[in-house]
Amino acid sequence: MIKAKLKASREAINNKDWETAQKTSEDVLSYDAANYNGNVFLGLASFELNEIDKSEQAYRKAIDIQPDQLLAWRGIEKIQEKAERWDDLGETLEKEIEIASNSGDATKVAEFLQKLIAVRREHGLTSEVVNALSLLLPESRLYDVLSTIPPLEPTAPTKTTIYDIQAAMANSLPVLEDIVFLVERSEEEAYTKEVERRRTRINAGTQQEVQNEVGRDIWGASKVRHLGLW
Repeated sequence: MIKAKLKASREAINNKDWETAQKTSEDVLSYDAANYNGNVFLGLASFELNEIDKSEQAYRKAIDIQPDQLLAWRGIEKIQEKAERWDDLGETLEKEIEIASNSGDATKVAEFLQKLIAVRREHGLTSEVVNALSLLLPESRLYDVLSTIPPLEPTAPTKTTIYDIQAAMANSLPVLEDIVFLVERSEEEAYTKEVERRRTRINAGTQQEVQNEVGRDIWGASKVRHLGLW
């Protein structure tokens, strides 16, 4: 019974018959509420029917059942991207990276990381961009698995979905330069704001004294220094 309903739901999905897919997946879940594929199919069908809350509930149920399977996480990713929930999307991509890395799927890791970097650049804080870019460095927990992706083919860049990651793995210098630029810009902004803030204190000292004090605090804890780039 369940196998037949799952097959019917899968066929309906292939035919983009979302109402039938939703109904048959609900039939599956009425017999087996913990059926992973049934919940995923319900999530997908409901998403396509624009029943977003129902879709997310189904995907979350599937994740509870099998947290290390990517199908349901990909569904959550689509929901968050559609809703422009950028912080949530970043966290989901980080989870997908972790799952793909644990399974040794280098191409998936690269795809998710490439998207994470793009999302952080467009919608994140500077620190989040730096953290995402840092995952490309040799010290990163992902470096070993990323080292196994196929090398870039310069004559056929459109044949790959992970061009940016392949390029970064072939030459990490631009990544380091990007990180240094972002960190220095962030620290300069923090320095300027903190000088202005401390100048308003009673007995703050001279302008030069305030600048020196803030400089010691900011540059002494510089992330660029910690990266070994000074």
